[in-house]
Amino acid sequence: MGNEIKVSVVIPVYNAAPYLRQCLDSVIGQTLREIEIICVDDGSGDESPQILDEYRRRDDRVMILTQKNLYAGTARNNGLEHASGEYIIFWDADDYFAPEALELMYGRAKETQADLCVCNAQNFDSQTGTFLAHSYVRKPYPETDVFSINDCKYRIYTFTSTVAWNKLVRRQFMLDENIRFQTQQHINDVLASLLILSLAKRITICNRRLIFYRMNRKDSLMSSYGEKLDSVMTAYEETQRQLSERGLLDDPEIRQSITDKAVGVYFFTMPYVDNYGQYLEYFARMTSGDEFLKMGEANINGNVNMERYLEMRKMKPEDFLFSEYRRLTQLCDEQKQKSSAMKKERDRAIKRQAAIEASVKETKSFQEEVKKMDEKYRKLCAQQQKKLDEQEKILSLKSVRAGRCLSRFCGRFRHR
Repeated sequence: MGNEIKVSVVIPVYNAAPYLRQCLDSVIGQTLREIEIICVDDGSGDESPQILDEYRRRDDRVMILTQKNLYAGTARNNGLEHASGEYIIFWDADDYFAPEALELMYGRAKETQADLCVCNAQNFDSQTGTFLAHSYVRKPYPETDVFSINDCKYRIYTFTSTVAWNKLVRRQFMLDENIRFQTQQHINDVLASLLILSLAKRITICNRRLIFYRMNRKDSLMSSYGEKLDSVMTAYEETQRQLSERGLLDDPEIRQSITDKAVGVYFFTMPYVDNYGQYLEYFARMTSGDEFLKMGEANINGNVNMERYLEMRKMKPEDFLFSEYRRLTQLCDEQKQKSSAMKKERDRAIKRQAAIEASVKETKSFQEEVKKMDEKYRKLCAQQQKKLDEQEKILSLKSVRAGRCLSRFCGRFRHR
C-alpha cells in the first residue's frame, strides 16, 4: 500500500484478550479506510495472539509484530520503525474509538498542515460501563488554527495530557526529530508526548471526544503504580535532559513550564506510595536538590504547586506529612461545607420545583374545568340553535299555510 497509507495505527498488545476484539472492531471500522493497523504483541500469555491472527486473516490492513515482554514503550518504537503512513497514532488495546476518529483528525491535520493534531477523549469505568467526566483538552490555548510552543509557553504542557493515544503525529516529523518512547515499564509515554508538544511547529486541535479510555481495570498497571514511583521522576528527568540538549530550556518560560508540570505530577503521584518507608524515599528524591527541580524556583508563573514545593523543601518529611494532613483536613472541611450548601440549595430547588409542579397541576386542573365548561357551553349553544332552527321551520310552515288560506279566501271573494 506504501504511499497510499494516510495513517498508521500502532497498538501495543499485552494480555488484552478481554478487550481486544472491541478495540480492533473499532479500528477496522474507521471511516478513514487508507490505514494500516500495526499490532505489536508484547509477549502476551493469554489468547491475544490468537485474536490478533483472527483479525489479520479477516483484514489485510492488519500487521502483527511480536516481541518479548519489553513493555509498551518498546512496542510503540517497534511499530514506528515498521510504519509507512503519512501520520501515525499510538492507540491502546483496552480502549475503543469513535468510527470517525481518524477521518476527523487526519482531515484536520491535512487542512492545517500540522505536525500534531490533538483530540479529546471520554473516560469510562470498566466495571460499571458508566462514563466519567474528564477532559483531555483544556483551555486556555491559542484560538488559532495552528500554534506552537512559542505561542503558549506557559500552557504547552498542560492544555492536554501526556498520554500518547490522543495525538496524531506526522510520522516523518517524529523520525526527523528522533522522538522515541522510553522503554521503562511505567510512564513510558511522557517523554515522547512532551517532546512532540515541545518540537512540533504546527499544532492543531480537534476538540471532539473521539477516544473511549477504559478506567478501573483490575489488571491495569496503575494497580501496581506504587511499586514504580521512581518511573515518574525518571521520565521527567530524561525529558529535561533531552529538552536541554535541544536548547529549549535556554528559554526561562519554557524552563519554568516543564518544572511546573513535573512538580504537579510529583504531587499527584505521591498518594500512590505504599508505606512510610517508600514515602521517605520519594520525599528525599523530590527535595534532594536536583537541578531539574531547582530550575523552577523562580516560580515566574505563580504556580500553586511550585509554591507548595518550595515550602516542602524547607521541611522535614514528618513536618510535611503533618502539613499535608492539615491541608487535606481543611480541604475536606471546605468540601463538606460546599456539599452542605449544595444540599440546602438542592432542597430549596426541590421545594421550588414541587411548588411549580403543584401550580402547573392546579393550572392544568383549571384548564380541564374550563375545557369542560366550554364543551357544556358549546352543547347548550348547539341545542339552542337546534331549537331555533325547529322554531323557524315551524313558523315557516305556518306562514305557508296561512298564505294558502288567505289565497283561497281571496279567490272565493273575487268569484262572488
